[in-house]
Amino acid sequence: MTSPARSVLFMTAILGILSMLGPVGVDMFVAFIPKIADGLQSDPNTVAQSVPAFMLGSAVGLLFHGALSDRFGRKPIIMGILGLYTVSAFAAANANSVEVLILWRFVQGIATSGGRVLANSVARDLYEREQLARTMSGIMGVSAIGAIIFPTVGGQLAQFVPWPVSFMVMAGFSLLVVLIFVFGFRETIAQRDAHALDPASLWTNTVEICRNRTFILQTAMTSLSLSGFVAYLSTSPTILIGSFGVSEGNFGLLFSVLSASFAAATFTCGRVVNRFGLPPLIGLGAVVSLIGGAMMAGFALNGVDTVAAVVGSMAVYIVGMALILPQAQAAGLQPFPATAGLASSIMGFANAVFASAISITLNTFPNTDAVPVGVALAASGTLCSVVFFLGIVPNLRK
Repeated sequence: MTSPARSVLFMTAILGILSMLGPVGVDMFVAFIPKIADGLQSDPNTVAQSVPAFMLGSAVGLLFHGALSDRFGRKPIIMGILGLYTVSAFAAANANSVEVLILWRFVQGIATSGGRVLANSVARDLYEREQLARTMSGIMGVSAIGAIIFPTVGGQLAQFVPWPVSFMVMAGFSLLVVLIFVFGFRETIAQRDAHALDPASLWTNTVEICRNRTFILQTAMTSLSLSGFVAYLSTSPTILIGSFGVSEGNFGLLFSVLSASFAAATFTCGRVVNRFGLPPLIGLGAVVSLIGGAMMAGFALNGVDTVAAVVGSMAVYIVGMALILPQAQAAGLQPFPATAGLASSIMGFANAVFASAISITLNTFPNTDAVPVGVALAASGTLCSVVFFLGIVPNLRK
């Protein structure tokens, strides 16, 4: 008889909560960007640079979270990243300059990446193929619930409380997750890899993973898809609040609408993936992402500068992203049952570096309209479609 702690529903729920570290760390923050800029005597574009700093920190963390968890087990590393997340949130709340804030956001990003990597690694420890994809869809769906709640909470709080409160909420959430994993989670690795951190073994495993064609193609899909989302994430406060006059509260509500579309799509994927398999859902996601990106670029280039045009186009893009991410991650990690942590780290590192580069590039533009982000989304959707139809489909026929 399967214990409740090992049930798919229970594991999906707690791993989804662990994955919320990212949405909480970002979604609570973005609505506060104008207020932080005022409080630290800076400007919104400079404060927004903390988003790519957060992503770069995530990339750094991804280099070692997976291998550490393969060596020492999932639970000790989970507890470590939660502690680091809490400390960095408290430190960011007490920052006295933008530079100090960006530094602590970088550190917080290091911790945040562990949530996603370890959730994926635990899922891979326990499940295979379509069940793995179904569980990952559920994890993303639970995480997206946080992405519905926290933008709304952040948007409302930004109207009434000082900006450090946003980081205090992050720290409080992290402490709650600590309690959940202390009392509700048991180690999932049957046998820890004593050689996981040996340089020779680490190099051999890394080379094996990076040479795998399936892994390369699925990592390209996830990186391209996420880059469009991060492009929107880092520019939307300047566009919607700064240029379109949306209030912080309404900005949070609009972001919650996007998160709700992501949650609905991921839960739907979890219900149909056993019927259709991984590749068809990935391909459909690429096409839907292309449509959403083309819509935003088309509206912006033709002077349709409205909130509905921007948010509506992004909602379409996000549905495509929800179709791509859990399926592509499951397909990419499937060949590596013994080194799931390392494979998840490498995939996440590529995602974070690519997304950070796009975010940094876009923040060099004034972002008074949606043209730059629209072009970025259209390019992302186009490249996703190219990788799928010219790379993944021929690879399936071999």
